[in-house]
Amino acid sequence: MELIPQITGLVLSIETKFKDYFLDKNDVTIVLDGSRNAVTVTLPATTAAGRVPGRTYYIKAVNRTYITDIDPNGNSIDGQTSNFVLSTDEVITVQFDDVVSIWRII
Repeated sequence: MELIPQITGLVLSIETKFKDYFLDKNDVTIVLDGSRNAVTVTLPATTAAGRVPGRTYYIKAVNRTYITDIDPNGNSIDGQTSNFVLSTDEVITVQFDDVVSIWRII
């Protein structure tokens, strides 16, 4: 495993989504706003889309009037292959583990 050195002054993206969204290699932190409608964020299914060893996403649900969830997109999240439903103000961090080819909740 290659270690990545700490980067001073690193700024990570944060975006709020009000509709379904596919995560990619440029995303880091996503806030799902369920105040208007159900919102599903979909994890990358391929390396080209961002499913690479160690890739980490931070996902939070807010204003959950409607369902907010995470679609593992053919993979699993800690063994769960169905969508992972988030509660209001719940935060989940997922990281891709290439040894067993699943997303892990960290």
